[in-house]
Amino acid sequence: MGYAEANCHAGSQDTDAIGGDQFHLAPRGEVALPGGKLAIPVLPPVGGVYRFTLTAIAGHVTTYVGERANLARRIINY
Repeated sequence: MGYAEANCHAGSQDTDAIGGDQFHLAPRGEVALPGGKLAIPVLPPVGGVYRFTLTAIAGHVTTYVGERANLARRIINY
């Protein structure tokens, strides 16, 4: 399946005033495949969550969400 668009968002966990958890995801950039090798934006070496959103040429959207203690180390494994 070919993809028309792929994006990466990442963020850290915050605790709100009433004790609930919130995740704030910020756009980190596009994911690309230049020369057949996956190129993902650089993420900070902190704990947090990440989300990849892939949009196929046909319009089908796939979302992958993950959580890691070190975002930079996790993303480099892709």
